[in-house]
Amino acid sequence: IVGLGWFYYERAKEAAERNAREELLFIDRLKSDHLEFWRRQRISDVAYITRNPLNDRVVAPFMADPQGGKERQAVLDWMGAILKDSLYRNVVLVDTQGQARLTLGSAEPGPADEECNTAREAIQTGHSSLTHLHVADASGRLHTMMIVPLMQQDAPVCMGAMLLEIDPDDFLF
Repeated sequence: IVGLGWFYYERAKEAAERNAREELLFIDRLKSDHLEFWRRQRISDVAYITRNPLNDRVVAPFMADPQGGKERQAVLDWMGAILKDSLYRNVVLVDTQGQARLTLGSAEPGPADEECNTAREAIQTGHSSLTHLHVADASGRLHTMMIVPLMQQDAPVCMGAMLLEIDPDDFLF
């Protein structure tokens, strides 16, 4: 009887371990697919923002004259649409020096020094980047930022960048 009990226990244990392994692999595949979908969405956002026709018509005049009321409002409206239609926590427009010109979103004071440095690199190279997952200085929350250079339509000139703060709770956890 003891031998039969041990045999049954071993088979049940193997089946439970196999089922647990299969469930973990399934969860892994689902999470990988979810992250890949999220990544494709961010790439789509970059393509949309980098060479948007609004860059020439609205952003360039605003950057030349930040006090300009009509362009300022148009840029804020565009940033508001990006914020509303996405999972971004903040949208920040920075000039070619990496200084915040407009911020829309939660009450964050603006990008941290590291993010401004990364924005300057993106502006110089014309290539977008995604910062590593880190703790925000002011709030202590985890976040990452998509940094998107704003290019003119007909010239390889970058007029600034848009920083899109991403809340990892929306896609990682």
